Amino acid sequence: MDPFAYQKPRTRDKRKLALMIVAIASFSVWHFDLMPALDPVATGNLDFDINDPSMGDAEFMAMLQSPAMSTEPTASDTLQSGFDITEPNIAENAPADSEQDDPLLSAIAAQSEPMDNAFPEFTNMNTVQTASVQKVQQVAFEKAQPPEINFEKPPVVLPADVASHLREVDLWIDAGETLEAHAALSRIYWKKPEFRPYIQDRLQLTAAEIYANPTAHFAEPRMVEFGETLQGIAKEYDVPWQYLANLNSVTPKTLQAGRKLKVLKGPFGAVVDLNRFELTIHAHGWYVHHYRIGIGQDKRTPVGEFTVQNKLQNPVWHNPAGGMVDADDPTNPLGEYWLGLGDHIGIHGTIDPSTIGRAASRGCIHMADGDIDEVFQLLGEGSTVVIRN
Repeated sequence: MDPFAYQKPRTRDKRKLALMIVAIASFSVWHFDLMPALDPVATGNLDFDINDPSMGDAEFMAMLQSPAMSTEPTASDTLQSGFDITEPNIAENAPADSEQDDPLLSAIAAQSEPMDNAFPEFTNMNTVQTASVQKVQQVAFEKAQPPEINFEKPPVVLPADVASHLREVDLWIDAGETLEAHAALSRIYWKKPEFRPYIQDRLQLTAAEIYANPTAHFAEPRMVEFGETLQGIAKEYDVPWQYLANLNSVTPKTLQAGRKLKVLKGPFGAVVDLNRFELTIHAHGWYVHHYRIGIGQDKRTPVGEFTVQNKLQNPVWHNPAGGMVDADDPTNPLGEYWLGLGDHIGIHGTIDPSTIGRAASRGCIHMADGDIDEVFQLLGEGSTVVIRN
């Protein structure tokens, strides 16, 4: 017998083993649904350079007339609260249904309706057991108070471009570069109205710092010379003297030589969005503040570009149907202030706060008492007011 003769041991085919492993793995993925779901990632851009702080008057007016700017109201739009230009409250405008610390998340949370309104009343079904198992159980339906349910809100995912720009804005704010941050936020406010809920808290903060904080100077303070008046200095900067007086806590009688005043270059203007029931004050396109308004019923409020032609405090109302109501009369529908735009159309106060946010006037734009007081201080004769749908 050949000593070197041997029987070759049988070996498993590696290819068959690999195929079996692949088949088992594929079946497991399908059966147990192990494949992760891939959601699309938001991308895009804001169609403008956020680092460019300039916004000239011509560019701003052209932008307002652009058909790409949507002014249709959305459920996510936030409403402003009070705005004291003497003592700004940078924490205002937080949505009512949000208690999150991050102002951005708070603004976005306003887009969802409160949980308390999302569920109908629960009913409680009670069964009455009888002594005998053969008897039919009686069922009673009674209304009960819904149990208190605490849901944690899911994390909010912002569009990638908005999140990127807001991170840059936050870096500017943290570094004290308020002007750069406010310029970027203002451009988003006007060019991308749908993003306003995301930026509102930041915008209110930077606007209050620039336009309402008397100790934060963004231009060389104005030294008052002997013989100068508050009205004369205000005219030099093209702003109403009432604004400088309130900003610097000074009056024409208490102004003294050697006093340093915070000054800003005007004029202020206004944009009225009829569909949003909103008036926004700006300075050369830079956001200052916005307010809720009432407008004319049956589309009586005209659209177009107007200028403030006259300013009256405690105005007399001349009824178009005849007669007049004296100033300070509690029945005077004009309230305490009047900003005339011509052709019997103006911006004024109201004695009926319920008309704010509704189309209820004869054509004028009316505001709450505290709001018209502020707008009267910001807009001067000659200020531009753009009214649009």
